[in-house]
Amino acid sequence: MRASVTFVALAVASVSAQTNYNFTSELDMTIDPNTVKQSDRAVWCRAQTDTCSLLCNKNAEVNSCTESTLKWNCTCGSNSSTPGIEFYQQTVPYFICEALYGQCIQQGAGTIRGQDVCNDNIKPLCATNPPPKEPVSDSSETSGTATSHGF
Repeated sequence: MRASVTFVALAVASVSAQTNYNFTSELDMTIDPNTVKQSDRAVWCRAQTDTCSLLCNKNAEVNSCTESTLKWNCTCGSNSSTPGIEFYQQTVPYFICEALYGQCIQQGAGTIRGQDVCNDNIKPLCATNPPPKEPVSDSSETSGTATSHGF
């Protein structure tokens, strides 16, 4: 009886992981800010605004991040667009992606299927590009629509 209860619990966790972790981009991912330590949220927001500044060639029209909500906005002054934040590490979407990946791995612990969900549906979407070390010139900014993101 105990083995069947454990099996059912693992099956439910596996199905739960599958249904909760279907994303098309880092920008689709959300996390309850209260599940992230305040000190980590502060680090995430600082990294976000630093990366935004560099991607906008230190000419951000809007560059904000609210620690309590993890909402951020990055709009470059040169063309009023949002750079491709989702392609860079050290941004709020990247940190959320990594946190969700970690949560998924914990939820799917002990099952190959659970781990596969995490490795197939989340990890490939987490940014792999380090933030630029120097400001990015206007010609190489990744344009997008100016928008505010709340995660």
